[in-house]
Order: sequence, then structure tokens, then C-alpha cells
Amino acid sequence: TNNIICGVLVYLFHKNKLLVLSCRTLRMVLTTFSSTVMVHASLADVCTPQDIGLALSSLNFVTGLCVVAAATLEAKVLGASGQNPKSAYLTLAALAAAQLVFISTQFQETLAVSKRAACFRLSDINPF
Repeated sequence: TNNIICGVLVYLFHKNKLLVLSCRTLRMVLTTFSSTVMVHASLADVCTPQDIGLALSSLNFVTGLCVVAAATLEAKVLGASGQNPKSAYLTLAALAAAQLVFISTQFQETLAVSKRAACFRLSDINPF
């Protein structure tokens, strides 16, 4: 969701340099977090310990392909938009929304219903 929000914000307020810089930084930090901690936690839920290594190597291969594909896609989007960088952020938001819908509908919850919290409260995650 951070890519959706940041992409739309930069598209709408592209002249606000502080906002653009903040969104770019936030997007990179949150993407790094989700690409490491969250992916490993998800794999631990759905893979056996023996399969995690294979899953991570496949994931790293696909990540490398995506780095190349993203740069190519960005160049195509910029070319089609007359070098308007706003369009790249709008495309980022659209791709992130498509990914959110896909993950939300295809990735099943692994926590047993009996172990799920009845209601989420911010005080539940307060470490102090």
C-alpha cells in the first residue's frame, strides 16, 4: 500500500520537492522492509524448513528479473508520456494496486482461526 499512496501523492503533488523526497525515501525503506522481514516470515508460514532455501533462491532470481524489467518498463512509460516522470509514479501506483488485489485474493491466511485476535488495538503492539 505504501507504493500506492506514495505513487499517487507524487503524481498529484510533483512540484513539492520535500514531499517527493519523503515519498521516495519512505518507499525505499518500506520496500526493503517488506522484501526482507515480511517475505521471510511469509515463507516460514508456507514452506517446510527444507524448502525455504529453494524458495529464497527462486525469489532472488525473480527479484533480479524484476529489477531489469522495472527499468525497461519505466523507460517505456517515460517514452510514451513524453518524458513526464509523473506517469512513472502513476504506473507504480497502478502496479502496486494490482499486486495488492492479487495477494489479497490468492494468498491464504495460515493462522488458525482459534489463534486470531478478536479485535486489533494499537495498544496490543505497544512495547512499553
